[in-house]
Amino acid sequence: MKNTESQLRSYFAFEKELWAEVRNVELRLNELKSHENRPVLKRGGGMSPDNHRAINPSVIHDGEKFTMWYTGMHLDKTSTFKDYRTLKHFMCVAYSNDGVSWQKPNLKRNISKIEKSKNALFSGGLLGGVDYLPELGKYAMALSYANGRKKEGGQTTFSLITSDNGIDWEIKHIPAITHEHFETCTGPKKINGCYWVIGQGISPHFHLPNGEKCGRSAFGFYSHDLKIWKLYPYPLFHYPPEIEFLRKNQNLGFQTHLGFTAWNRGRIHLGMLGQFWPGGFSQNVRFTLGLIYSHDGLNWYEPFPKTPILSADENSWFHNVIQGNSFYQTNNETWFWFSGGDNQGNTWEANCDIGLATIRRDGFAYFASVETGKSYIVTKAILLEKSDEAIYLNVNASKYFPLKVKVMDKYFEPLNAEFSLSKSGVMEKCAIDLKKIKDQTKEIRLCFEWEGDSSENRLYMFNLGPDTN
Repeated sequence: MKNTESQLRSYFAFEKELWAEVRNVELRLNELKSHENRPVLKRGGGMSPDNHRAINPSVIHDGEKFTMWYTGMHLDKTSTFKDYRTLKHFMCVAYSNDGVSWQKPNLKRNISKIEKSKNALFSGGLLGGVDYLPELGKYAMALSYANGRKKEGGQTTFSLITSDNGIDWEIKHIPAITHEHFETCTGPKKINGCYWVIGQGISPHFHLPNGEKCGRSAFGFYSHDLKIWKLYPYPLFHYPPEIEFLRKNQNLGFQTHLGFTAWNRGRIHLGMLGQFWPGGFSQNVRFTLGLIYSHDGLNWYEPFPKTPILSADENSWFHNVIQGNSFYQTNNETWFWFSGGDNQGNTWEANCDIGLATIRRDGFAYFASVETGKSYIVTKAILLEKSDEAIYLNVNASKYFPLKVKVMDKYFEPLNAEFSLSKSGVMEKCAIDLKKIKDQTKEIRLCFEWEGDSSENRLYMFNLGPDTN
């Protein structure tokens, strides 16, 4: 894909606000699948810093190689699952040329008296996310850790730390917030002009604006300067706590887990939402991920409520999905790295490795026909921008069941611009010149239409933007 693709505006089938008319079609979720049904980065053995868990992967591709930062959890002779404070945490790094095969470098650092700490950067804390901030010329990390107050109960906070090279970090355990027990999942991410660190807030440390309990919910702290962080007062996303949860305090009820991972796609933001079935601490707890989206970064919606887009089945190498932090686009696929846990639920005994989930590029959901005959969907009016020159489709189509694209004005009047697509692809260009359309109107509707028993025809999404040819 050419660089101009970053200027494209993406419109997805699952955006319910986008569609003005829908006939004889059904919106369906398309699930992510684990690459080759195996972990791509396994926890280490012996006295490795990640001999118990490799979790919270955050991946950046610099144009040449992939770098993964992740949290390694270590067990030694002094560790006991009855006291989680005896479990040791290390920030680790790995490299890959293809995003699938990973190598753990030997950094030759002696950290916390562990002999085989070859790929550990430093000890202590949980990774909440890494991003490269070009405006600073630095890598930035949200680092979660206990604030050290002498009290029982939740006391997790975070600091923002930076690095020039992603290896040597300026570690300062100065809490960025005063709130107690906030567990980070993503950040710092720039969304709509300010930076966000998103994670999990738990009752009673967090609550709804009216004072009611929120259970485990996704909250966010925002900053304009990366120094002063303020809590956005409403949950960015939450499932209303069930009666059983309110009575028994976090042991029952479907809840969010560790907030969500945010992906800035320009006009829309996508998220992978952690899900808890049920909330609490036991071997029976199940973790999955759900799809959410937002247009303003403040109000997030789940197009398929309480329905996992990534989960384990009886044949999976993992039993639970414990979040991730990074997306990546290949020519034909969307990738997401995640932590996969074994069958020990939400307990300290659970082992974890890192997997790679894949899906058709931007193919999170699609429209498909449900009956024979004419099927069509029509968008609401879309305001064209100066850079809009072409339409690109992510579709399944064939010469027997072509997909027809028609352009109308905002009053549903045809504009004499049609195109019939008879092949499948993730970025199929329509032979419709939007530059000429803009001479007639600044607002358009797109109608997608097909006929016959075309159950294999699918519309996943479309893009508007510059002509990339």
